[in-house]
Amino acid sequence: QADNSTDLVYAQILTHVGRIEDARKILNSTDCANHPGSFAYLSAWLTFYRDSGDTRNEETWARRMVAEIPEKSHGYAYLGCCLARQGKLQEAESVFRDGASRDGNPEELLYNLARVLCSELRLQEAYEVLKRALELDPDDERIVVAFDDVKLAMEFDADEKFAK
Repeated sequence: QADNSTDLVYAQILTHVGRIEDARKILNSTDCANHPGSFAYLSAWLTFYRDSGDTRNEETWARRMVAEIPEKSHGYAYLGCCLARQGKLQEAESVFRDGASRDGNPEELLYNLARVLCSELRLQEAYEVLKRALELDPDDERIVVAFDDVKLAMEFDADEKFAK
C-alpha cells in the first residue's frame, strides 16, 4: 500500500505545475477518502480545485473541511478566501469572524477579514481587526503593511472630508 501522505504532497505538486489530470488520478487512488477529518486529504483536494480553477468544488470541499474539522481554523480560512474570490463578501466576513475563534492561526483569519472590510470601505472596522491581528503576531509583515495602509487611508479620508 502506498504512503498516502507522500501521495497527497505529490498530487499538490502536480496540481501546482498544471498536471491536473495526473494529480486527480493520485487523489482518486488514495484511501484517505475513508478517513473523515483527514486534514491532509481535504487540503489536497481543496488545493487541487483551487489551482484548477474549479471554484464550485473548491467551495464544496472547504465547507466539508469546516464540517469535518470545525475546531480548527484552517477550513474557515480556505472557505472564506474562496467566498471572497467569488464576491460573496458578507458570507466571507461571517466565515472569517467565526474561524478567528478556532484553534489554529486566528491572525490569518483576522488579516483576511480586514481585507474584506477594506474592500467594502469599512476602514475603521478593518483598523480594529488588524490591531487585534498585530497583537497576536506583531512580526507578520503582511499584517504590519495592511495596518499601515489602513491607517494611511483613514488619514487620507479624514483629510478629504476636512477639505470639503
